[in-house]
Amino acid sequence: MESASITLPKVGPKSLKRNEAFDSEAADIPLKIDAISNRLIVLDMKLDSKPGFVETFAIGLASSAFLKGIGAFVPHVIATLGNIWNCVSSAIKSTPQ
Repeated sequence: MESASITLPKVGPKSLKRNEAFDSEAADIPLKIDAISNRLIVLDMKLDSKPGFVETFAIGLASSAFLKGIGAFVPHVIATLGNIWNCVSSAIKSTPQ
């Protein structure tokens, strides 16, 4: 009995400190789970948001207008670059007199 009474005070305070640390960590776990859950809910809402018919039609209309504009613009740019290339190549080939 005497050995138990000597041993218990030595073990008691250390185990209490460990339990307090464990309790504070255990109290944080539900908060962390809630934060992770909220982040997953927001991510799920962002991934599930799809444009409706009107938005899809507007995106298609804008992209077709953009592609038509590029289709009208690119031939002029290519022709101009071709003219510049021809002028530079003819200037290099010609011999000064």
